[in-house]
Amino acid sequence: MRQTIKHGELAKPLRRFNDGQQRLLAVRSGVGQADRAVRHEIEAVGHVSAPEQPLAHDQPEWMCRLCDPALQIRADPVTRRSSSASQRCIPRAEAALETCRAQRRAARSAFLALPARCWTYPRVYSKVCAAQIPGETTLSLQNLLLSYSLRKRLKRGAPPEQIDVPATRKMMAQFGHNARVPAGWRIEPSGGPALPGEWTRRAGAAQADVPTLLYLHGGGYCFCSPRTHRPLTLALAAYAGIPLFSLDYRLAPEHPHPAALDDAVAAYEALLGNGLSPANIVIAGDSAGGGLALATLLALLRKGRSLPAGALLFSPWTDLAATGETLRSNDRSDVMIQGASIARAARPYLGAVAATDPLVSPLYAPPAEMAALPPLYVQASDKEVLLDDSRRLVERVRAAGGSAELHVWHGVPHVWQIFHPFLPEARRALQDAAGFARRAVLR
Repeated sequence: MRQTIKHGELAKPLRRFNDGQQRLLAVRSGVGQADRAVRHEIEAVGHVSAPEQPLAHDQPEWMCRLCDPALQIRADPVTRRSSSASQRCIPRAEAALETCRAQRRAARSAFLALPARCWTYPRVYSKVCAAQIPGETTLSLQNLLLSYSLRKRLKRGAPPEQIDVPATRKMMAQFGHNARVPAGWRIEPSGGPALPGEWTRRAGAAQADVPTLLYLHGGGYCFCSPRTHRPLTLALAAYAGIPLFSLDYRLAPEHPHPAALDDAVAAYEALLGNGLSPANIVIAGDSAGGGLALATLLALLRKGRSLPAGALLFSPWTDLAATGETLRSNDRSDVMIQGASIARAARPYLGAVAATDPLVSPLYAPPAEMAALPPLYVQASDKEVLLDDSRRLVERVRAAGGSAELHVWHGVPHVWQIFHPFLPEARRALQDAAGFARRAVLR
């Protein structure tokens, strides 16, 4: 029988995972009469409530039943009651608990021994995501756990009227410091004030006119750094097989527009001054960094400079005026960002500039400038509030006669590529993006 999973049934096991216990509270899917009798014995001594529930029988024997509340039997000692009936059940209940402990250990070991490509759990999100993701019923277990964790941490209550910049920076600074450098690659700081940031290069590679990625990190123009985005940039450079420079541009509110844009334009011109040709550069960025990458292209175009070979954009923030329909329609499905917070988050960076200025909101660039942009490659999630920022950008570039690709991924968080070490969807997305980068410099 096909099992329907309710959102509330996910909370208890996923909360335990998120709290660091990392237990897969499950037993094998073959549940017979003897197993049901064991649960009734345990219920008799007040240990768990074990409602009967049909189980799917088409899973592998070892498959963990994460979402079956009937099998969430705790491993601590059985609570003893004074009634004689309960006392008679205690030996059998204790034996049943010991059996469950052994089965959980075996199931967890078998699960963790699988290759990452097998870590999918069909139908777990079938009811949760059906409204937002028609036809998509299989998500990786890592994505399920990550989405639950992000929602619990980042979407608590109404969005604040004002962002606590120091506290948010302190929280974000913890991200990426343990990123693993791929074998044969190294991170090295950039030399010179015109290029603040860090390089990701192959060990022993000489600086020359070779294909290069110029990366602009996200963070709402107020947070993050090249260090926080290392999980993404290290993987992107390794998958593409080309050097990557991650720019440490100035942040708002201390440095509102046009500080970040000036830094990005100066970094591009510094790369040209170091001997790189425009045809060998691909500019890239995520979220606010994606919008900054597009604004950099527009600023270079207005200065009459030669443009890079292409632009690689992950969930770009292209409309600081916050007019996208998905700010409302995807407000519940986005596990990280509340739609109502987008306009407020733009204020520190905008300063006195209008939110529809193309150099802060590239979505409003005139058609002639849209047509002159290099090829764009855009990835976005169908559940994020900024989906319309990507969708409308690609539509307007194409309508103007330019070249743009939009790849919408199902059921993943905003800028899921940064979770590359944990998330299978992030690895596949970065591999696809790296393929575009290689093609762009070979045109």
